[in-house]
Amino acid sequence: MFLQMRHSPAILLGIVFVLINSLVAEDPPAKNPQATDRDTVRKLLEEGQKNGALPPGFFVRVHAHQYHAKEESQAAAKARGELLEEPFKEVWEFTSTDVHRVVYQKEDKKEAKYRRLGSLPFDSKSFCKELLDGKLLEIGTGKGTGEPRQYVGSDYELGGRAIEIFRNAEAEPLLEIYEHCTGPGYPESDARAFGELYEKLARKGRLAFKADKK
Repeated sequence: MFLQMRHSPAILLGIVFVLINSLVAEDPPAKNPQATDRDTVRKLLEEGQKNGALPPGFFVRVHAHQYHAKEESQAAAKARGELLEEPFKEVWEFTSTDVHRVVYQKEDKKEAKYRRLGSLPFDSKSFCKELLDGKLLEIGTGKGTGEPRQYVGSDYELGGRAIEIFRNAEAEPLLEIYEHCTGPGYPESDARAFGELYEKLARKGRLAFKADKK
């Protein structure tokens, strides 16, 4: 079961109902990862790996909107004298030369959009290799093994997170892999690969902007 929580069924259902409504109101709709052009993405990544940078016009968006910190994560954070954000939100975009801090929000009652708030220099020399080695193109193709799981490596157990690949500022991603509490999750091998890849990429954005504040 994709939600591993120590609550009564009634409480659990109430939490899920409230949070799903909140997620639907604030998050963009998830796309079907099977309906993407993986061959095109593979060619782009192999080209980038050969040339030592993400191809021009090609960018990777890594984003999360999560709730309800895991008990063990809460305890670990408390021991460090820290508090986990509730809810937790982050959006990073990586291009060939920059990493961007991004927000997803509505402006003047218009449709919600992604907007870059800040940019820092980013060396994408090894980025394509990391995506390929992280099994970006294998996750969600039906080849995974094990029982469905979600949020591997995350401090949270509700909400969603995703990795999306875009080209030339097109509205729809060439490829999206994601997990969300409204779905069953990936088989364990895919869930672990996704969790490791997500954290590896997101950490690049977090560390870049954390260092910039010093």
